[in-house]
Amino acid sequence: MEINEAFYQRILERRNAHNPFANLIGIVTTEIREGYAKGYFDLKEELGNAIGSIHGGCLYALADTVVGAACASYGYVAPTVSGSMNFLSTLKKGNRVWAEATTLKHGKKISVFDVRVTDEGGKLLATATFTYYHTEIPLEAEN
Repeated sequence: MEINEAFYQRILERRNAHNPFANLIGIVTTEIREGYAKGYFDLKEELGNAIGSIHGGCLYALADTVVGAACASYGYVAPTVSGSMNFLSTLKKGNRVWAEATTLKHGKKISVFDVRVTDEGGKLLATATFTYYHTEIPLEAEN
């Protein structure tokens, strides 16, 4: 399998088109390159919690989706093994929430990623660390 810009573009398009849960929330992955991905969702009233801020589960879902895209950049199906998020600030107003994922360590079977979740002005809302397990199934073989 050749990993190049065309490969990253195919993965980006596929992940945006065929992820029902991410589509429900409105998560869009905007960039994938080796060991890196970026994406967002727009704030909607339905994504709020009882105190009027964005629900933390939405931030976690955004982080996991974007990290999954970063991990996909290596070319294999890789399920999430674990994820840990620190919520640093609430968000009650705004239009868009961003996540940016980078690789901390890429191994043969396990990769670890760092994620920063920010509002549209760059205010840090949460940080997270995710671990993924690399299978031997090439992404091209995904159903």
